Amino acid sequence: MKKALKLLAIIALVTVIGFSMAACGGGGDDDDDGDNTATYTGTSGGQSYTLKITKAPARYTAQQGDDYELTGAKKSIGKVDSVFGNVLTLKPSNAATTFTATVTGTSLTSLDDTITWTDNTTAAGPGALTGGTNPGTDPGTGSGGTLTVTDIPAKYNGKYAMFTGTGKNLAEETFVIQGYQRDSAGNITYSRISNGKVSMPTWLVNPDVQTWVKYSGNDTVSLGTVTIYQFGSPTENNKSQSNVLVSSAFMSSIIFSNGSATISKNDATSWKEDPFK
Repeated sequence: MKKALKLLAIIALVTVIGFSMAACGGGGDDDDDGDNTATYTGTSGGQSYTLKITKAPARYTAQQGDDYELTGAKKSIGKVDSVFGNVLTLKPSNAATTFTATVTGTSLTSLDDTITWTDNTTAAGPGALTGGTNPGTDPGTGSGGTLTVTDIPAKYNGKYAMFTGTGKNLAEETFVIQGYQRDSAGNITYSRISNGKVSMPTWLVNPDVQTWVKYSGNDTVSLGTVTIYQFGSPTENNKSQSNVLVSSAFMSSIIFSNGSATISKNDATSWKEDPFK
């Protein structure tokens, strides 16, 4: 049991290290033996749309040059021209123009500009889409919530924390919620502990294409981890395992309302200080 909990905490640490490296431009074309197709769905005016991105070769993130296939009333195929955050610019194989697709989790949330179909006809993108299969109940609306941890021992005041939680929605799809600070340039910092508590802005994360949106949903997280660090900078903490001061796991339900939830250190299933010693 202790080994399993330690492994879960290490997984959470490795996840955020990977995200922080990507935010600093350190990502690459790492091989991935898993499924290399990401699928997004959405609906507008009764018409459903499905966007499939095929990564070539298989890797962690979608990038320029990947293949796309958009299916709606007709079909459009081509290449990913560029990726900026969760906005994909798509270039049909039979056109000189491009259009954009915005994705959130596994949902296609917007299609904009002029779409060229494979039969050479064109159509204006429908704009905002609804439905799809969102990882969370309400992932992208509102100003975003916070995950607050209370009853943290006083010796950790002035240190820093981050949160990772996973759960499943009604469609039995796994979603990931994380808690940390993230600026408009994508730089991650951890939240400072003060007076025995810390509040971390919550984000809905899609690891397949590395997108983050402010989380305002109403979901239940079945497994959460809180990690306390020596420094607020992921880069600084990555220099030494000794900068990880606490690794903890919360294996009881964490219920989010409008993107926010509060848990106590006393609710932790495991609270391991100096986990790498």
